[in-house]
Amino acid sequence: AGDVIPQILRKVDILDGVNRNEETTTEWISLEPPASCPSCGSSALFDGDSENSNVTGQVLRCTGPQLLCKPRAVSGLAHAFSRDALNIAGLSEARISQLMNAGILQTPSDIFAIDGDDSLRTKIAELPGWGDKSAGNLLKAVQTVTARGVPLHQYIYSLGIRHVGSFNSKVLASTYVTVTAFLDALVRANSGDNDAFYKLTGTETRDGVKGMGPVLVASLYAFSRERTLIVAAEKLSKAVNINGDLTVSAQPFGQSDGPFFGLSIVFTGTLPGSMSRSKAQELAKAMGAKSTPTAVSKSTNLIIEGDGGGRKIEKAKDLGIRIMKSSEWVKIVEEFAEKNSFMY
Repeated sequence: AGDVIPQILRKVDILDGVNRNEETTTEWISLEPPASCPSCGSSALFDGDSENSNVTGQVLRCTGPQLLCKPRAVSGLAHAFSRDALNIAGLSEARISQLMNAGILQTPSDIFAIDGDDSLRTKIAELPGWGDKSAGNLLKAVQTVTARGVPLHQYIYSLGIRHVGSFNSKVLASTYVTVTAFLDALVRANSGDNDAFYKLTGTETRDGVKGMGPVLVASLYAFSRERTLIVAAEKLSKAVNINGDLTVSAQPFGQSDGPFFGLSIVFTGTLPGSMSRSKAQELAKAMGAKSTPTAVSKSTNLIIEGDGGGRKIEKAKDLGIRIMKSSEWVKIVEEFAEKNSFMY
């Protein structure tokens, strides 16, 4: 056994609450899980616990309001600012905690207030470990997001709704289409409407959305019950422009109409602007690409070359695969977006 994998040394016999091992006699200690959250004092329950259930889960969770429990609030904000969500770089949990302690940050929308507020930027720069450069970099990251807006599925993902990951957020975005429609469903659920998510669950005359099962719908209702989370979601929708989505499941055109129909496309290097690799792959598939693998092979049809392409470019040249500069790729995306009336 190494430093990580434990090694079993011997069997320990337990009798009448006492360790009867030949070498030592040690009292057996019973470990009781805490009944309340050590941070905010709210009740702590295992998954599955309820007044009407005898089923106990494996994870002990704080049941208090998320935004009022400091560790959960910090974790939630870190998730909201992550690459697949709002994509604001430079905000670790430690820095988020600093901004919260300074009264600058409480909900995701608060970060957008630094754009246009010189006194707030100065306050951030004066925090330990920040300085003018770090504060300036944070401002640039915020301005970048403000300028391009946030796709609806990334906005939904940023809310941190349990069981709503990257894929399910895209399905929800495809179903509700606009941020107004999605927020309306959350508000209706908060008001006690048991049919608030009928678009997902279906009705007598309409089928529900495939993959949106009872566990996910229950999570949406659980999120909606916290009014503070609904208010935070509404504030975020007003702080930054939430764009309509281009997703494979929601596109208003056939993939065969796309400029990359049937191609296997590999991306390499840093893409222009703040476009992530996953976003580029999603766009390629929406424009007809058959696949977007990460490795170059004989079946690859096209390489999109960003800055610092490296070995993939060399291999592509050896195999005679077509190479397209990322700047040309962006132009094609922009033309296709304009032609088909979508924002990306």
